[in-house]
Amino acid sequence: MARLTPNQFLDCLGLEGRMTVFIPKDRTQYYVYFRIRLPGTVKTRQFARSCGTASLVDAKARAAEIFAEEYIKIRSVFNGAKVAANGSSITNASAGPTSSEPIPAVPSVAKVDATIKEIIILYNDWIASATPGEERPQPQTVKSNTNRLKQLARLVNAETVSELKASMTGLTHDKIGVSKANFVSLLRGAAGPFWPKVLKHYKTKGTDIETPFLTLPKVMKRRFFEAPSEEQILRLKVLADKELKPEDANGYLLFLLALGGGLRLQEAAHVRWEDITTKGVNVRNDYVHQTKTDKDRSIKLSPGLLAKLEEYRRFPLDWVIANKRRTKSETIPKQRCIGTSRRLAKWLRIKLLEDGLKHPNHWLRKVFGSVVAEEYGMLTASRYLGHSSIEVTQAVYVGLLDGGPTAHVI
Repeated sequence: MARLTPNQFLDCLGLEGRMTVFIPKDRTQYYVYFRIRLPGTVKTRQFARSCGTASLVDAKARAAEIFAEEYIKIRSVFNGAKVAANGSSITNASAGPTSSEPIPAVPSVAKVDATIKEIIILYNDWIASATPGEERPQPQTVKSNTNRLKQLARLVNAETVSELKASMTGLTHDKIGVSKANFVSLLRGAAGPFWPKVLKHYKTKGTDIETPFLTLPKVMKRRFFEAPSEEQILRLKVLADKELKPEDANGYLLFLLALGGGLRLQEAAHVRWEDITTKGVNVRNDYVHQTKTDKDRSIKLSPGLLAKLEEYRRFPLDWVIANKRRTKSETIPKQRCIGTSRRLAKWLRIKLLEDGLKHPNHWLRKVFGSVVAEEYGMLTASRYLGHSSIEVTQAVYVGLLDGGPTAHVI
């Protein structure tokens, strides 16, 4: 009787996948590679073994036997798909299914213990399945949630959802060695792929699971920004002109754009010379860099700041901040300027005498925001800073409304 083709092997078992017989580079014998998946789930298994022969005909026969041997070991993973233990029903089966050899039905949805990797695959599938007009988390939020889920699983040494759920009992920030603030953001971000509406999507894909996060810590209240004094900012500007300008031109330009324009690191690294106009700087949202609000915005700069920037306008260089050494990630703004960012952060910590300052470069942006909020109001500050709403701006600079200290960029 005729043997089944590779695709017929998998069809008879109710599986999807790929089967390949090939000769690897620098080898003389055939190898067989299998990758199988149960339809409607993300359960996959793959393996490669030597067929022990240089004959293609013999290799195909041996491939069927190897498949039977390996599938017997892992068939419990697929909840019901079966194969004969001796492999005879595969290697000597008829060319197609008959009434005496029914195709196993795909099992119904049942509670399963998915791995963290499978959850991430399903989560990204849910994001991609959005219909036009349907709300889904932003790409940066999805990336943050998946990274935090991976980080949490690594910290508690969990590979599956059940292991992660068991580790959540009595878990504190001290046990995993993180701060309270990071612990809250870590758990709330890792819980993103387990929202109720996301779990419903998993169920339609054949994976019915329960969330491992029965309770979540409350969001910590954000401390409003405490602006430095006018004297401190003036001293910092004088030191920048004296030390940064002659020694680190890229660091000096990043300092000017952050303090004088309130640009984020990604935004400052994305600015080209053509974006510097006689009125200010245009922050573009394009294929190279996506802003947080997915919108362009323009920021007015002081004449003095524009004059300082014009001193460095050198064509044919496109980027305002461009390292002398060309990197592999030249087209990725943040990666291209990561060295400049670190040098500036180190310099700011030394000059501000604050070793514990977490984000010195972002601190400059907040100084700019405090000035605009105090002199022109929260609405203007929100537009200049590129916040999604005025509530976001108020949450950071609410202290200014209560008569708190304000900085002045001279």
